[in-house]
Amino acid sequence: MAKPPSADSILRNMKKQKLVAQKFESKAPIATDMLLPNHSGDHSAGRMSRTPENETDLVNKEYVDSIATRSEINLFLTNNASDIGTYKDLEVGVITAAKENKVQSITANSTTLIASFATILNEAEIDDIELLENGIYGLHLHAEGANAKNLFFYCEFYKRVAGGTETLLGTSHDSSQLTTSEAEYNVHASITSDTAWVAGDRIVIKVYGRNNSNAARNVTIYMEGDTASRAELPGFRPPGGGGDVTAAANLTDNTVVLGDGGAKGVKSSAVTDTELETLTDNSMADALHRHSELSASDGTPDKIVYTDAAGILYADASPLGLDVQYKLQTGSLDVLAGNITVTGTVDGIDIATDVAANTAKNTNVTTNITVAEAPTNVDIQSSDGSNDTIAAADVTNAGVMTTTMYDEHVVNNNKVTYVKTNVKGHIEHGGTAGTGRPSGFTSVEWVGTVEPTNASNGDTWIDTT
Repeated sequence: MAKPPSADSILRNMKKQKLVAQKFESKAPIATDMLLPNHSGDHSAGRMSRTPENETDLVNKEYVDSIATRSEINLFLTNNASDIGTYKDLEVGVITAAKENKVQSITANSTTLIASFATILNEAEIDDIELLENGIYGLHLHAEGANAKNLFFYCEFYKRVAGGTETLLGTSHDSSQLTTSEAEYNVHASITSDTAWVAGDRIVIKVYGRNNSNAARNVTIYMEGDTASRAELPGFRPPGGGGDVTAAANLTDNTVVLGDGGAKGVKSSAVTDTELETLTDNSMADALHRHSELSASDGTPDKIVYTDAAGILYADASPLGLDVQYKLQTGSLDVLAGNITVTGTVDGIDIATDVAANTAKNTNVTTNITVAEAPTNVDIQSSDGSNDTIAAADVTNAGVMTTTMYDEHVVNNNKVTYVKTNVKGHIEHGGTAGTGRPSGFTSVEWVGTVEPTNASNGDTWIDTT
């Protein structure tokens, strides 16, 4: 009989088996990256060789310099309908109207489009863009979720050409998890190449909701009002006119900085200082703006055409009325008195004389009317005007009654004669046996206490005794 192993032997064997199992057991990695903490603040020994994409990525000086020197295009989200169906407008200016919102149910464990926004067609500030530069495209948005877990949003940036084709430029990262009350969020997309631009192109931004829960949830985004919800894009636009005026930084009275033939300066080089001063010294300035018709024709500065505080129009050196010249005939309109007084003639008619005497009127004449009757109509004939005919009446219109209609209606010659056939009469003769028999009946029913003596074959007698 074999000797059983000792307790020490059993423990040694168990330890060996455990070490073998640990040696061959598959272990999950602790992390994919190894972070070496640097608390010194000195990153001179490090080197960033890629474009940052995530919110917490480090950047190098070259990248910071390239971003800091670029001009930025700000586009504000609105709830105004775009000319593109279902889209909303992107405005180049801040919208201070009442705050608006868009609520969208986001499919469970999926993403759903919340809203699409597009710049306004043919807006000058957008058409002036010459290039959308590479770099960070951002969206600042106010939003909230129906639940405080598993709800996010992100956006896509597009270029839309005149024909309607949209090209995706980049997609942002997800926002941080939405809360159940309105809050500000910022998401960014890293665009690695420049985008060519021509007038008529448009910027499109599409905002999506992401729902990582097992039930549909609402996401609400806010715009306008005090939200300043907007997109921020790096782009190049030529400087707007005006130029610099450093040549005369301290402008004094009558100092004007002239242009150099281009866009610089505060006015056109075609206008001189002397011409500008003419506008304020009570002298005629026809060379700049033709307006002598409002003053005297000889160039004197006294007022000729003007209105007073009551809105009465004057066309003279004093309120004497408005002089009118027509075909070299001068008259006057006495506007202040409310009467119109005209001298001379208009197309050969002396208004004051002929109209008052009523001598230039067309004289009234007598017109004789004759009625010509016929079997089917009636003619109305004028001695010096046009004749007309009143036709017969029909189912639609009133008119005259023709002779045929008269015969049918009054003489009744077109009636259908009533013919009695097998008609039975009834007479109550009572106790008079000799009561006469009514005519026109095939048979007669007699009712009485005695037998009628005038009954014929086929008649019946109902004895009421």
